[in-house]
Amino acid sequence: MNKVLDNSVFGFKALAGCKIFLMPHQLNTIMRCYQEKNCRYMLADEDGMGKTIEAAAVLKLYMLNNAKKKLLIAVPDALVEQWKVELFFKFDIYEGDDRNDNNLSIVPFSSINEWNSFDEYDFVIMDEAHRLLQDTENYHRYHELSRKTANLLLLSATPLQKKTEEFLLLLRLLDPSK
Repeated sequence: MNKVLDNSVFGFKALAGCKIFLMPHQLNTIMRCYQEKNCRYMLADEDGMGKTIEAAAVLKLYMLNNAKKKLLIAVPDALVEQWKVELFFKFDIYEGDDRNDNNLSIVPFSSINEWNSFDEYDFVIMDEAHRLLQDTENYHRYHELSRKTANLLLLSATPLQKKTEEFLLLLRLLDPSK
């Protein structure tokens, strides 16, 4: 009976212990990301719809089902501590090495020149991805980073702000060969 229950929740048993309540649209997003061999999506819900929760849940499942992976979360400077707190208190995820020897780094956008954006990562989350378009040089660094990762989640409440070309640049992060 336990095996049937485990299969029926599609691997989500790991999220049962998290301090979150997932809404139906969040479950759909998490399931879609979790089903893919390589997760490369833009989460573009409105503010307050739970993009951070969705991304953290996908990350949690990835970390539990993989070992010795290199993980990166790149966020605007003002959100670094918020991400660390949410990951720790809601998902029991913390920066550094976990029990599966996965290594997670949470870095502010402004420090791109200090950390090596040309390193290869197995899973990358970029919050407020539309802000990457403000600096052409940094955008190219993030584009190079996206080329070298199998799994990429872009989060943005406002992916299409001014021009179609800007939206296409974000999509280019998801599919760097285009």
